[in-house]
Amino acid sequence: MKKRKTKKNNAIKKIIIVLILLFIIAFIINISPNYIREYKKHEIGLISKQEEVTNNLKHDIYIKDEDIYLSKEDVMQFIDNNLYEEGSKIITTSTSHVAMLEKNKNTLQVNGANIELSEPVIIKNNITYLPISELENVYNIKVDYLKESNIVIIDFLEDEQIQALASKNINVKWLKNKFSKNVDKLQKGESTIIIKQENEWTKVLTNKGKIGYIKTNNLKQNYTVREKMTLNNTINNESEILNITLSNYTNNISTYEERLKIIEDILNKSLSEEKTGICINVDIQNEETDKFLIEIIPRLKEIGIKVSLQNQETINKKILDLL
Repeated sequence: MKKRKTKKNNAIKKIIIVLILLFIIAFIINISPNYIREYKKHEIGLISKQEEVTNNLKHDIYIKDEDIYLSKEDVMQFIDNNLYEEGSKIITTSTSHVAMLEKNKNTLQVNGANIELSEPVIIKNNITYLPISELENVYNIKVDYLKESNIVIIDFLEDEQIQALASKNINVKWLKNKFSKNVDKLQKGESTIIIKQENEWTKVLTNKGKIGYIKTNNLKQNYTVREKMTLNNTINNESEILNITLSNYTNNISTYEERLKIIEDILNKSLSEEKTGICINVDIQNEETDKFLIEIIPRLKEIGIKVSLQNQETINKKILDLL
């Protein structure tokens, strides 16, 4: 009887030990996912807008002669969702620039002016790659490749950036937990970019391109490196507005060259008549008129002319985001 009881107790103890071990393993997996190496389908990582987006890449990042290339699909995903192709041309826009690249040509046209590229648009494994490091001025971004960390960082210079200093030598954690894996270390006095403050913990981006968490009380001297850029697009004086109707141009905007000529004419007229704003009556919408709006709005904003659109309720949201 005693032997049976002993065996039963031993069996219960084994079950308890197994359950405890399983609990510990589950706990470690939950708080420290980096202890388990996940398969990385992309050789080079990407941080965009202070977020790790490597797993969202549609194609690998390509580096050639120190130029950094992103696939056209990834440029659309992370930088410019208005990008489109027209024959061999690729037209891409930002808040104040319109750029045109041609496949396998070393020329970039920015707001109508030609610039020589060190590397052209290339086709690799049937994928179109854009030299994103050559387009920094177009998008107002800073692109860096950190060789040690094997990661590309795209910094949007129109966004706010806040940094802080480490008050002592501290570890940067994968998760908001002191038991979580260390992803980086900061030396006392070293600066780091603040992504988000969450009371006890602060999410940071380190100089090595690592994103993680630090106890907030281990950071000091928060300072603003740059403020978020905002544009006032309100038109006050009606007499300084140039009114144009989109349907007046629909017969002459089927190609990039035609649209460019009309846009230049409108810009020159606005400047010669000393207009501070343009009101565009969007009385017709199709693929060509969408391209026209995508291309003219940044050009007007670049020279300080404010833009308003009539019939906004039917206009593509991607176009409204340019205003």
